[in-house]
Amino acid sequence: MRDERVSRRGFLAEAGTVTAGAAVFRTDVGLAAHAPPRLRIGPIRRVGFEGRKYIEPWIAANPRDRANLVVVGSRYLGQVATPSTFHLEPDAWFTTDGGATWSAGDIAGTTDLRAETAYFSDAFATYAPDGTAFLVYLGSPAGNRSELWIWRSSDGGRHWLGPTHLVGAFDYPRLAADLHQGRPRLFVAVAADGDRPILGRKRMTGYGCAILRSDDGARTFSFASFLAPTTLQHDPIDSPIILPNGRLLVGFADYAAAPSDDQPREHITHGRIYTALSPDGGSTFSAPAPIRDVLTHDGFVVLAADQSSGPRRGRVYALSHNRKATPHGPRLQTSDDGTLWTPPTAVPNVRAAPIPHAAVAVSSQGVLGLAWIEAEPGDPVEPDNKAWASREHSWQLYLRASADGGATFTAPIPVLKTPSRTDPRIPRWPHGGDYISLATAPDGSFHLLWVDTRDGRREIQTTRIDVEQ
Repeated sequence: MRDERVSRRGFLAEAGTVTAGAAVFRTDVGLAAHAPPRLRIGPIRRVGFEGRKYIEPWIAANPRDRANLVVVGSRYLGQVATPSTFHLEPDAWFTTDGGATWSAGDIAGTTDLRAETAYFSDAFATYAPDGTAFLVYLGSPAGNRSELWIWRSSDGGRHWLGPTHLVGAFDYPRLAADLHQGRPRLFVAVAADGDRPILGRKRMTGYGCAILRSDDGARTFSFASFLAPTTLQHDPIDSPIILPNGRLLVGFADYAAAPSDDQPREHITHGRIYTALSPDGGSTFSAPAPIRDVLTHDGFVVLAADQSSGPRRGRVYALSHNRKATPHGPRLQTSDDGTLWTPPTAVPNVRAAPIPHAAVAVSSQGVLGLAWIEAEPGDPVEPDNKAWASREHSWQLYLRASADGGATFTAPIPVLKTPSRTDPRIPRWPHGGDYISLATAPDGSFHLLWVDTRDGRREIQTTRIDVEQ
């Protein structure tokens, strides 16, 4: 995880049912808008051991068991005098009661990985349709940031088998899994330096988004594709995604790395977000389709697809946001197949405030869920600015939903009873990481995950959101 790449505790919230007013947002012209859903936000639960600090957690839900979810993340153990600067070790947890309680999972081989120089970040987890779970980390026990470590679990995250270790010039890995010939097949989308061999494959000039594939449950991997190599950086965004028609959708961003003496790029002020589709398991892809331009190191996009059996099955949603630049607030786009995107439209009734992180998901009932961290109006989020990062900054976590594909929304609902604050003692991740996470269980519930950075605790927290229509 490069520091120059596009980055991406709270007190208990009062549990109860929130009935929110509708806000008009026209994406389904000609379709009747539905009444907005009712959201029941449950109590906030801590994940992990009390007193430990964590960064960059991710949550995933078992598609075959509504009560089983897993969380993976990195335990923060301080700063060290190595090129990676931070001591981070892998941790995982699972629940069998829908998130009411959490237990530590056993990650095989981590005894050998827990060195003082260890650096394991960019945690991500996913499930295959048969309930097999997979997790990935970037890093190594020696502090090398560019290696991949992948585990699998067939018992809901109690035990993680592996690891499979992939050496290369990698960054920001993301996973998706389907079934192929009755067995789990795993895809890894990862930023890669094509000027270095990828899984033994000959060099390819430029940076790109590499697609790696495993047909044997993450035991071995092969190189499948290399998307859009140029001299710019390329990172996957909330993808790959297996669409209902079986196609593999990959979203990625291109952008200029931080300026340097040998490669000045101050003149490249914007990046671009794309999606590409593969009909054959990642071997070939359609020409990348642009979603939108974003300001470099400021604009971000997250993706989700409707996997329900409802009228918008297969629709893909892109939610964008800015940390500093105006206009503030989340903006939504849609695509029926990932090849042609609607223009960005502001999600209504949101304060004009910077948004450092956001998440989007579609429930098994076809309800669109949005979540975001919102800073105070007039306080641009500047984590790379040492003066900004050295101070505490107030932030709140919001949630809203739509039962009609974004035609109407619930009003924004604050998740935390009182706002959290950034943690200036770990300036690299002032809001707990480069992302927040929103999972959907097969019973139609959402599960929101974040790090509350109040008072330097850096505690992983989650809450269950039930939807009533």
